[in-house]
Amino acid sequence: VVGQTVQNVFPKATKKVFVDWRLNMLSPFSLMIMVWQTFDSAFETGAFTSVKGDNMVFIVFISIAFFLSWTVICVLLSLPWLSKQDTIAVAYCVPAKTLAMGVPLSNVMYAGLSTLTKSKIQIPMIIFQGFQVAGGSLLTIAFRRWMPPDEERVDAEKAGRDMTSRAGVIAKRR
Repeated sequence: VVGQTVQNVFPKATKKVFVDWRLNMLSPFSLMIMVWQTFDSAFETGAFTSVKGDNMVFIVFISIAFFLSWTVICVLLSLPWLSKQDTIAVAYCVPAKTLAMGVPLSNVMYAGLSTLTKSKIQIPMIIFQGFQVAGGSLLTIAFRRWMPPDEERVDAEKAGRDMTSRAGVIAKRR
């Protein structure tokens, strides 16, 4: 609320600070530092080797299930109300809060624990982060295939053509 108020009351000053002075790069840089610190802590303490193998397998499979289920749910719930572009944005944003929310929360909630124990608690977040990156990369392929027919239709409508299929667009281009 405070940020929105400042942005709307002082739009020129806000633009100067965040665009001209490039302060908008602070958030991604801070997130990158937090990701690095979490991974570094997990590897330095040996948290990965101290967790039983069958527990790691469970974490991997449950992480895949969570990523897929949240992505499918958010896409299915977004389709009736949002455009394809907005649905794709939702699909990338909904399951993407693991390290940004989980690491500070676990550090505050478990402040008295050893670094090894905190790292063990954060292992599922680290693994899920990897699946977010890999899954997001794979989803890019599917979403690109999903978008072109609509983009071509919009381009055709702008040019004054009545296109009903992708084949019609290709035939008219020749």
